[in-house]
Amino acid sequence: RPSPGRQSKRLPPPPAEAARSGRSGPLNAPTPRRPTPRPVPEFAYGEALASEALRLSLIDEKTYRGGEHLILRAHVAQGTEAVEPVTGAEVIVKILGSTFRPLILQTQTGADGIATFSIQLPHFRSGRAAILIRATSGGHEAELRRIIQQG
Repeated sequence: RPSPGRQSKRLPPPPAEAARSGRSGPLNAPTPRRPTPRPVPEFAYGEALASEALRLSLIDEKTYRGGEHLILRAHVAQGTEAVEPVTGAEVIVKILGSTFRPLILQTQTGADGIATFSIQLPHFRSGRAAILIRATSGGHEAELRRIIQQG
């Protein structure tokens, strides 16, 4: 125990406190730099978890409403910048709802990395519905989900 007139030697923080403060060891030791992660908005979190090797996006995205006919175009790309189109990726679209039977469509992407679907969305006035789009290629997969409004 230090006496009131003497200075005490400062010890490094305990491991739990060091983790919270970002420090460990002596106070004058350099702190290693870590890459700063890119912020991900909460609504896009599921999409951010997609493999770095495969990215899935919708072209001409809009609000989807039950009973309408739509042309759904999904783009599949690869790489961290998602710039290289993926040819021959398998794309499955599922229309799921609590008041109607599921509708499942499947195709492959063309040379431009685009898969096109012509879909008649089921008409419903109660319950919930969604579009689930999944792309797979080379052991990687990516997935998107979109809500269908009642119509």
